[in-house]
Amino acid sequence: MISSRIAKSLEAARRQLGGELSKRGNKMCDTLVEALARTEAYIDFSDEDLPPQSLDFSKSLLEKFCAEAERLASTSRYGAVLRDGFNVSIIGEPNAGKSSLLNGLLGRRRAIVSDVAGTTRDFIAERIELDGWIVNLTDTAGIRNSSDDIEREGISSALSLAKDADLKLLVVDVSRPNPEIFDLAKDCLDSKNTILVLNKIDLPRCKGLPLPRGFKTVEISCLKETGLEDLKRVVSEFIRENSINSSFDDILVSARHMELVDSAIRAAREAAEKISRAQPMELIASDIRAALDSVGEIVGRLDREEVLDKIFSTFCVGK
Repeated sequence: MISSRIAKSLEAARRQLGGELSKRGNKMCDTLVEALARTEAYIDFSDEDLPPQSLDFSKSLLEKFCAEAERLASTSRYGAVLRDGFNVSIIGEPNAGKSSLLNGLLGRRRAIVSDVAGTTRDFIAERIELDGWIVNLTDTAGIRNSSDDIEREGISSALSLAKDADLKLLVVDVSRPNPEIFDLAKDCLDSKNTILVLNKIDLPRCKGLPLPRGFKTVEISCLKETGLEDLKRVVSEFIRENSINSSFDDILVSARHMELVDSAIRAAREAAEKISRAQPMELIASDIRAALDSVGEIVGRLDREEVLDKIFSTFCVGK
């Protein structure tokens, strides 16, 4: 809670402090405990009059656990957004208005704006809060064919940053569009995470604007400061649609939690695979215990006596 930067992160931390993640983790532990008890019963009490050995139910329990754990793991993307922010790269040809857009989104003059092409040769990174989200904005060098070694290095950096970004804002000057930009940046453009920002709508628009199909577009004028609120809304909607996969109750806001869940899934899958291959039960039980240990670290539950209690309550042994 202390390290929370925004309200959404604080709410997620508060819910975890209230035990919401522990509730989910304890249910997953219960599933593993039952699977382990049914496996260890035939190891520790082999001389007892137990029902015919069958691990089919144990396997189904492991599959149930993996499904639940994978659903929980899928929320890690949301946790990363809460912790580190959403990375948005501003790209486009020189003089399209990328730096002006950065300044407009920040609400202050951060990047140098000039009519001279190639003014921005390195990237400029800034952070804003947008509807409760942290957004990491990066203004990059203008993308074009260039013979200047330094400018080419900046262009290469711009394309690399855009390729790794969560969202790309491709700025297009509607008064003098250049289709070449779509070819130069084609390796990092995807209609699923690219917004075409049609800038300079205050100027006469070039007829027959050649835009690629399937991309969401927003029209703005950085000079007149129009359309910026619409763009912010679209960016906020994109973050919400591509980050939230479940309720706050299941959010993994800790990288350590994510590692432990992944470890538990791998161990449970290995146990299920060994059941399918009729491997020794001692090996199967070892994998289930490893999965239980990983989840137990998240919820603070590592009591081995639970397994024995489950065995005694399930089978008629020790009497």
